[in-house]
Amino acid sequence: MKPPNELSKSQKGLIAVIAVSLCVLIFQFYGRSARAGNGVTGDHRTPVKVAIPVETKKVGGVSKNILKYKDAKGQAVTAEITDSQKSIITMSRAFIEFANPSRTPEDLVGFLRSLNLNPLKSLEQPKNVASFVTVRTRQSLPGIRYIHAQYDDLGEAQLGLQMLSFEVPPSPTAMKDTVELMGKVMDLGELIPDTADGFTVFRNNGFLITFNRLDLEDLRGDPVNAYESADAGTIRVAIARDPGEF
Repeated sequence: MKPPNELSKSQKGLIAVIAVSLCVLIFQFYGRSARAGNGVTGDHRTPVKVAIPVETKKVGGVSKNILKYKDAKGQAVTAEITDSQKSIITMSRAFIEFANPSRTPEDLVGFLRSLNLNPLKSLEQPKNVASFVTVRTRQSLPGIRYIHAQYDDLGEAQLGLQMLSFEVPPSPTAMKDTVELMGKVMDLGELIPDTADGFTVFRNNGFLITFNRLDLEDLRGDPVNAYESADAGTIRVAIARDPGEF
């Protein structure tokens, strides 16, 4: 009988495929950059700026999500947003909070559990030293799906966030709307120019924030998620450790 925390051979294979695919995707669209002159300041391990919370208020007996933020000119803006937009803002908060190296996989699990998402953590633990952890959810937030996180060993048995992602359903404006909304509630960082069509990348303090439009070829044979042809155009939003910074 295998130890309770040991992954099966097939599970290890899926994890390896995901990790390799992520690295290939990042390097496929832009070259590795040097640290010097990239416009990034502060702690390179933690994205800057705290995401803005959303207030839920009763208006005429109906619950409404209210977002308050400052526009590019510094003017206060109040806007009503949908449940789907609220979900994206919740994940923006998670991007910032759990990229911090002081936050553990258990902290992320607790956060997801507080949202009633029924998280599942898989741990590989060779020789009693944690080396790789994945976190997924059995449930999701309104308007998004496939919340997935990976942690790996940063040394001295310390686990750090390798990537955290979620997906937004396809629509003609899904990419534009998601980038704009997240840009209102967090600092996406420096836009990396000249990326491929359907792929937008920002660099933020040692992490990459990516928006990737998935076509049928991307969806075909995915080792973890289930898709149908109607899912073509899904936007995968991710924060991943910048390979050019570590």
